[in-house]
Amino acid sequence: MIAALVGLAVAAVIIILVGWDKVVSGFLKIGWRGLIALCVTYLIPVGILAAAWLVLDPRPKLKNWPVLYFARLVRDASGELLPFSSLGGFVVGARAAVLGGVDPVIAISTTVVDVTAEFIGQLGFAALGVGLLFYRPEAPPQDLVPTSLVGLGAGALAAVAFVLIQHRFSGPIERMAARWAPSSFAQQGAVTASLHSLYQRPLMLTLSSFLHLAAWVLGAVGVWAGLWVAGIHMSVRTIVCLESLVYIVRTLTFIVPMGLGVIEGGYLGVGILLFGPQHADFAVALSLMKRVRDVAVGVPALALWQAMEGRRLLGGARARREALKPEPAPKQAEGPPPVSRGGPSSL
Repeated sequence: MIAALVGLAVAAVIIILVGWDKVVSGFLKIGWRGLIALCVTYLIPVGILAAAWLVLDPRPKLKNWPVLYFARLVRDASGELLPFSSLGGFVVGARAAVLGGVDPVIAISTTVVDVTAEFIGQLGFAALGVGLLFYRPEAPPQDLVPTSLVGLGAGALAAVAFVLIQHRFSGPIERMAARWAPSSFAQQGAVTASLHSLYQRPLMLTLSSFLHLAAWVLGAVGVWAGLWVAGIHMSVRTIVCLESLVYIVRTLTFIVPMGLGVIEGGYLGVGILLFGPQHADFAVALSLMKRVRDVAVGVPALALWQAMEGRRLLGGARARREALKPEPAPKQAEGPPPVSRGGPSSL
């Protein structure tokens, strides 16, 4: 909560310093056409991200692709719209996959490996952005290149550490689970075994990483297309640079809930270095427009997820009520009516 409040304050200060009227002007310049185009072009890369998740399943089923597509929307919406860090989004995304019918062990283990593959894909995306800085028609900003290289190196080290932790520290994690939550230890062991088996398929991890990279590049091209529809014509190279360098910042500050202040500050800093101070309002307006896009796409996904959770809760409550109902007493067998014996007195 402290991180969220600090981030919100930073975002407010950024808007005030740039100028609220200028930000609103840039926002209106993108307009409804740009917003609709940004939403449509965002939904296409999500399909590739769902495929990158699907290929990690040891027994992938094509019918699970729509489930993972929905779960990916929920994951991203949770990380961007709910007061969680990106880690909370990963948990909620795995939960949405389970509700869609994916085996819980597979949903959890593939989520962890998918996060690793996405991290590797983002590093490739960031490297592409840094490389494009050297091939810009004008000289690359001297302040930006060293910072980007440092961030890229830090991200690579973090990716290696993330994989090593999953391999080396599974034993202590299992012992802690057995001590504090023995009822879930069996599932924890199954998840760990599934994780190890998934990492023994490096070809699938590589394929998933390439699919993530393709999705990130296509997402940047989608931002370029959305701006082009809005009448703002910029080069694809510039937008790919902007998006990749901003997400270096976003990845390294994943702990900040909803990226508050981080995304706005990233767009402002990178935008000034790429476009100049005179276009600071456009950079901040673009970050806010992307937040509106996240709301337009993410809120329906979160609402559907909550509906699925509610249906599951109601179904479980109904089943418990049925189980608690007393069983009806067995009926006694009815024999034939008694036959009167005797004389007139019986009448």
